[in-house]
Amino acid sequence: MSKHIPGAIRQEHFAKKAGSIRRITALLLCLCLICVLFSQTLPYSFLSRAAASNNDHDAAPAAFTVINPHKGYQYNYKGNLHAHSNKPGGGPDPPAVVGQWYKDNGYGFYAITDHDYVNSDPGVGGIVWLGGGEEDSRDGSSGHMGLINISTPVSSGSDQARINNAQSQGGIIILHHANRSTGGWSNSSVASLDNYLGIEIYNGGGIDSTSKWDFALSAGKSVWGIASDDSHWPASRGTAYIVVNSSYSSPTKNEILSQITSGNFYASRGCDLTVTVAGNTISAQTTNGSKIKWIKQFGHAIKVTQGNSDTFTPSGDEGYVRIEILDSAGASKAWSQPLTISSDIEDADVVFVTSLYQSILEREPDSIGLARWVYAIKESALSRTQIATAFIGSHEYHTNFVNDLYLEILNRSPDTPGLNAWVNALNSGIQEKTIVAAFYGSEEYYNELCMP
Repeated sequence: MSKHIPGAIRQEHFAKKAGSIRRITALLLCLCLICVLFSQTLPYSFLSRAAASNNDHDAAPAAFTVINPHKGYQYNYKGNLHAHSNKPGGGPDPPAVVGQWYKDNGYGFYAITDHDYVNSDPGVGGIVWLGGGEEDSRDGSSGHMGLINISTPVSSGSDQARINNAQSQGGIIILHHANRSTGGWSNSSVASLDNYLGIEIYNGGGIDSTSKWDFALSAGKSVWGIASDDSHWPASRGTAYIVVNSSYSSPTKNEILSQITSGNFYASRGCDLTVTVAGNTISAQTTNGSKIKWIKQFGHAIKVTQGNSDTFTPSGDEGYVRIEILDSAGASKAWSQPLTISSDIEDADVVFVTSLYQSILEREPDSIGLARWVYAIKESALSRTQIATAFIGSHEYHTNFVNDLYLEILNRSPDTPGLNAWVNALNSGIQEKTIVAAFYGSEEYYNELCMP
């Protein structure tokens, strides 16, 4: 702005600067109001667009749809998607011996996923061969991935590039033992990678990765849960598997792969599971489990029922519902695929965290960040006030705050050294009001507005 400002324009500009302080103050007051409104535990439907007042008898019920991947066809086939033969990093038996074991023990299909190697079909009769390999991460994330139905090893590129390569071969991709300390996958990876089919939620080595699965699902991924034995030695075979549902009495390789891709299977380590939907009521049955556990978005447990059958009718804000069959000791022995609850109803904690992104960071939430903060609330790791405080103290907020001060007080974009210096000052604990006062007390501001 020119230093030679007519009086009326100068007054208008002073009013604009005062408005910037009012805007910043209003933002802080808005944050306080948000924290007060959400300081109590709210029912999940509280902020739903479709939720009606208890006294509003004329309000229409919320409409939603339950999408069930379990088709209920006549035939079921047990199979394993993660096993090793006598290739490097594997066990003692050649592929044909491994395949014969699975055939002799009632399996309908199998894959051998040796490290960085693709086996040819060993030719075991009476069982469907799916092929595949297990690739180690090449970009520092340390994760292993199963690549089923590929013909050429994928030995270079980032994780996403290797997933895309396998997919271009007609392969399906599974992120193995996600919760393992080595060879596992981070929350960021399962939420940001695209085009993979599923996560190995139970590994025969005793690794339960359902928390990673719930994180990916809650971050918007449509991925299935797989159990497999990851056998290297004969003694470890048969510990975990999947059961694929089909309308064919003698399914082909393509039929098995098609049903896996569509999610028409359940994962197990000993128990059976049948899932049906009538209207919007979900039913679960097992012949050899002791309890049925219902779980929704963000891994939040809905209920656990003693017995072999149970039903649940969603309210519409669940995001997804999945089912676990437990034994008498409470250990999970079978897992359904997620049933999507397609609805406009929103979880109140999602609404709350979204409002922080919009009002404090002035943007829409990214899926990974949203899932992380909502998880923190659901698991009672942080209160809503603590999360709001974290937003207002974040590097991103501080950067936006300083950038606004430059634009609204000094009437220019920030220079990089100045921006970094002020942001670092805020990050170190200097209060916003101190920074605002420094801007208004600066020689640049005085010269800009006050000198003739």
